[in-house]
Amino acid sequence: MRPDSISLVAKSDSLICLYGETLLNKHKRQQMSVVVSNKIREMGRLLLALKSINSNISVLFDFLKYFETLITATKLISGYDQSLKKFKAPSLALHMGTNLKIVCDIALKIVIEKKKMPDINWVDREETKTAIKEIKKLIEGHWCNELSSLALKDLKEKQWEKPAKLPLTSDIQAFQSYLSAHAEDAYEYIKDNLNVKQNYKTLTECVLALVVMFNRKRIGDVQYLKIETYNNARASTNNQEAFVESLTPVEQIICKKLKRVLTGGKGSKPIPILFPQRIQKYITCLIKLREDSAIVPTNNPYLFANPGSENRWMSGVHVISKMAKKCGAQNPSLLTSTKFRKHIATTLQLMTLEQNEMDQIATFMGHTKKTHEEFYRLPQDIYQTAKVAKILLLLNKGRGKEFKGKSLNDIQLENTIYYSSESENEEEGTSSLPPIINNNLGEGNSPSENTSFRNKQNLKRKRLNSDETEDYLPNIEENVLRNEETAQPCSSSKKEKITGRVRWSNTEKSIVTKYFSKHIKNKIAPKKHECEELLARHKDTLINKDWLRIKTLVYNTFREK
Repeated sequence: MRPDSISLVAKSDSLICLYGETLLNKHKRQQMSVVVSNKIREMGRLLLALKSINSNISVLFDFLKYFETLITATKLISGYDQSLKKFKAPSLALHMGTNLKIVCDIALKIVIEKKKMPDINWVDREETKTAIKEIKKLIEGHWCNELSSLALKDLKEKQWEKPAKLPLTSDIQAFQSYLSAHAEDAYEYIKDNLNVKQNYKTLTECVLALVVMFNRKRIGDVQYLKIETYNNARASTNNQEAFVESLTPVEQIICKKLKRVLTGGKGSKPIPILFPQRIQKYITCLIKLREDSAIVPTNNPYLFANPGSENRWMSGVHVISKMAKKCGAQNPSLLTSTKFRKHIATTLQLMTLEQNEMDQIATFMGHTKKTHEEFYRLPQDIYQTAKVAKILLLLNKGRGKEFKGKSLNDIQLENTIYYSSESENEEEGTSSLPPIINNNLGEGNSPSENTSFRNKQNLKRKRLNSDETEDYLPNIEENVLRNEETAQPCSSSKKEKITGRVRWSNTEKSIVTKYFSKHIKNKIAPKKHECEELLARHKDTLINKDWLRIKTLVYNTFREK
């Protein structure tokens, strides 16, 4: 735990120490100590806030009778804004009630067992027991109304207001190429017995990042893997000959080349990890080097062990972050294990998977199908705009019955459907046809001539190089992964005559581009409220413009650069 005022207060309070001990007793894995340390620090912050409200009380045990004080202190440490009813840390306010209920149970146990604690005293044992039980009842019955409900709403609002971003395919490929090249270099240097200790560390870091990236796993699922677990893994095809025969030739080759290791993951769930042949070669080299040298003590059980450490593993978070910054990616901050997991979930959304196939993938990823669908799938904005909007347009035209029994991908729209809807709503400021629709449904192309987006992606996924099976990554169109909020509108003169739009004057353009100069420099489309602020400042000049047209102008300006 970091040595500061928070840790000092926490370690000086007997009840908080017992709280940490209780949490540690619930878990068997060593790495949970980091989580418990954070929980103890949260209680230390709460105690500091309680002392600032009432300086006459010095220990947490004595505060377990003042419900309103606990509420006020929690609001203080979670950054609650009374006027906006928002939190800086809504999740802290959300789970603090649960933490306090555990603390109440521990305090009650102390009183019942009459434990001697240096800073915990009471006069009347029965009265103290009653007070603790009553404060727990208040937390159970009223914490939700006072804090949890607001915190949960604020947390969910922050989640959907936050822009959804995924790593670019080019960044993922650059990251993978960087890792593969450095891993191969380190491997060759180790074989030549050159700077062995440094190259051991480099190779271990690269292999750790490659395994996380290839499997799209949580970092914790990989970094805590033990040598014994890896060595004891059985071949994927053992005792399953009948099933193997039903696979395609390529799938049979993959089964033979990839090693499947089953390890314990989040919530003690069994997590499968796949190791391509090239990575198996690197791991064999690392294990042999550890056996022949003293780079890592022999009693360190972890596969991705820190050099010179007896019981520590490499931090996958820091390894991936360091490598991402060095690989030359455009957005290195998006190259994280969580983003990789969202990337594959988004890719699978473009494919037509059966129910059992989706269940198998969710199990491999280490979570439930519900979690896979609700948390990891990202571009609902694209799916809802491009797919669901087709149904709405057809229903508005009274043509819903024509497409009975068809899937969303089977439904094709004619140009007239979209343009007729646009012309009806033009006075309300509806934006023009995005280029992605123009490209797929342009003039001279019938619906039958347009191959669906999903079919194109499925064809791309089938282009698997048998020699580089382990290097295969799903290939997604760049425009999907960029998650652009707005597409470039159609600007033909013919369209302007139909809609009666007014061209931007030089003065108007100058006002907008100057106001949003930072947005244009960083290539970020402005939000609705930002455009409305500009309109409010220049309402005399920007008379016939709305927020959507301003946003489109800014987008087109930085796109042309």
